[in-house]
Amino acid sequence: MRKNNFKELEKERMEEAGSALHKIKSNVNSNLGVFQFIGEMIELFLPRVLQLFTQGDENGERFPKNKYPNRPE
Repeated sequence: MRKNNFKELEKERMEEAGSALHKIKSNVNSNLGVFQFIGEMIELFLPRVLQLFTQGDENGERFPKNKYPNRPE
């Protein structure tokens, strides 16, 4: 029985590609994890930062008129 060199070559290439595919998959998963983390941080902090810049104090005034309200002018 003769040996089929193309079958042997295919087996070798599949073994080599299997380790490369595993490495690629782990890299893609780690990159997705980083992007997910960044997205969660933006989702968590961006609304509060925008709220800080758009809202004033509890009276609705953005800039108080008098720095020391209890002192007579």
